[in-house]
Amino acid sequence: NITTDPTRRITETGLLLAALAFPGSLVAPGGEAHDALTRVRLLHSALRYWLPKSGRLKPHRDLVPDHVYVEGEVPINQQDLAITLGVFCYINLRSLRRMSIVLSEHD
Repeated sequence: NITTDPTRRITETGLLLAALAFPGSLVAPGGEAHDALTRVRLLHSALRYWLPKSGRLKPHRDLVPDHVYVEGEVPINQQDLAITLGVFCYINLRSLRRMSIVLSEHD
């Protein structure tokens, strides 16, 4: 369970980030990063489809503002999205720096 033991999720995310570090890793189907990212996207898609139908979100309806709520859809937590985007950007830039790859202003 991610709320009581986030270790698995953190490990899986780290492995995905490591796989993404290789040039061209997302381009070719069958590559480690391409397949891992495809699995993650399919899992998230399945959850967005299943959660509204499961009824598990109904007790939490009051957490979503009326102007955002759409029946049958799962809102994406914008804070989580911002943190995720920030982490992915930071990890990539930090990894480049650790490999002594310096980007120019143009890059």
